[in-house]
Amino acid sequence: MLITEFLSRLPAFVCALGLTSGIVLMSTKSMEAQTMKPTILLVHGAWADSSSWNGVVDLLLRDGYNVRALPNTLRGLEADAAVISTYLKTVSGPVVLVGHSYGGSVITVASATGFAAGSWVQIDSEFTRVAKTYTSGTVIPLDGRGLNGSLAVAHPATANVTVGTSTDFANPAAAVTVAYPLAPISRPKTSYSAAGAIALPTPGADAVAIINGTNALAMTLANPTADMDGAILFIVGNGKAAHTVTYTAGLGNGGSALDVLTFATGGQQCLAVIAANSLGAYFSAPADVAELAA
Repeated sequence: MLITEFLSRLPAFVCALGLTSGIVLMSTKSMEAQTMKPTILLVHGAWADSSSWNGVVDLLLRDGYNVRALPNTLRGLEADAAVISTYLKTVSGPVVLVGHSYGGSVITVASATGFAAGSWVQIDSEFTRVAKTYTSGTVIPLDGRGLNGSLAVAHPATANVTVGTSTDFANPAAAVTVAYPLAPISRPKTSYSAAGAIALPTPGADAVAIINGTNALAMTLANPTADMDGAILFIVGNGKAAHTVTYTAGLGNGGSALDVLTFATGGQQCLAVIAANSLGAYFSAPADVAELAA
């Protein structure tokens, strides 16, 4: 079972255990850690104990995950969160925190304590930095928005977030710009958690569109303008889902034969399209993209 499948099945686990609510938080300590299999930590609510997670633990252990049901001391929110936070510091690599009911509040506060002062936070293409170490509550003070030349924009609640020190990022001083031999070309990332239109690249730039989650979303593409010639748009699913991308003109000006592309459900898919022909201003695509056509 992939972690995205686990998250999609969490409501079923909640119902099977007779629980009333659940919260999931994901933490990555560095960009390298994102490629590792996560450790899953389960925190029970106020009227339960660690054994309430036995059914979930058995499923995840069977699928090869390192999973632990942690004791919730039930001594007050701050004290309970401190216990979980202390344990988090002993776990290497990425972590998925799952809390039931009151346990959801505990893991929310516990995860906030992991944002040390000076840590860099990358949300899509935007960089910010933690201003001071957590003291109380769940609000993390930030040292400005849009740092290191990145653009401060609104982000969906499920946007991709990476937290780490400056050494965890290849070049935090160039948050958006990627250096190519001939000229710098920016490649901003945008997350999408609902069906709708994917924004086209800015003329002279590339773009990455990340479609979030494991629920299939119906996305659309508009016609690029002539000044976008050469711009590349990468459309990536961060979970297994049969997302669709509709482009009325058809990729490569192929019309109805190539106007709807469907992501396969067997793995995370990536689609790359390039704006070409300044007169027609249509999207053409690499040859292998046609294999995704519905």
